[in-house]
Amino acid sequence: MRRIFLILLISYLSFLLEFVLFNVGGGLIKPAVTLLPVVYFSLTWGVRYSLVAALFCGLFKDSISVGPFGANMFALMVCAFLTNFVKRYLFHMGYRSLRAFVVFLVTLIYGLVLYGVFVLFTDLAFNSVILYVLVPEVITTTLIAEAMFRLFKKCVLKLSV
Repeated sequence: MRRIFLILLISYLSFLLEFVLFNVGGGLIKPAVTLLPVVYFSLTWGVRYSLVAALFCGLFKDSISVGPFGANMFALMVCAFLTNFVKRYLFHMGYRSLRAFVVFLVTLIYGLVLYGVFVLFTDLAFNSVILYVLVPEVITTTLIAEAMFRLFKKCVLKLSV
C-alpha cells in the first residue's frame, strides 16, 4: 500500500510539473514528464507498479485533455509493457546511455500511439504532428529523463523508509 501511495504522489507531482512547464514554455517546451514515472517504475519495480503509474498518470492527463477519455491511459499502458519488454531483452541497469535510449524509444512510441488513437476521432496531418509535437517532445523528454530519474530515486528512498 505504501508503494501505491508513493506512485500516486510521484505521478501527481510529475503531472503538475508537466502542466507548469507547458504553461511557462508556451507550448514549445513540452516534455512528457508523466511518461517518466511509468518508465522509472518499470525499470526498477517491474511491470505491475508501472501499470499503476500508467493508470494514475493517464487519469491525470485525461482529466484535462480535450481528446477522447482514456487515450493517454491506453498509450501509457502500452509504454509500460514496451518498457518491460525492452528491460527484459535489451536493457542492462548499469548503462545510463541505455536508459536514455529506452526513454527515447518509449517516448517515440508513446507519441505514435497517441497519434493513432487521436486520428480515429479527428483529422490530423501526420507530418505536422511529427514536426511540431513529436520531435520536440521526444528531444525534451530524453534530455530531462536522467535528472528526473535521480529525483524519483531520492523521493523513493526518502519516503519508503
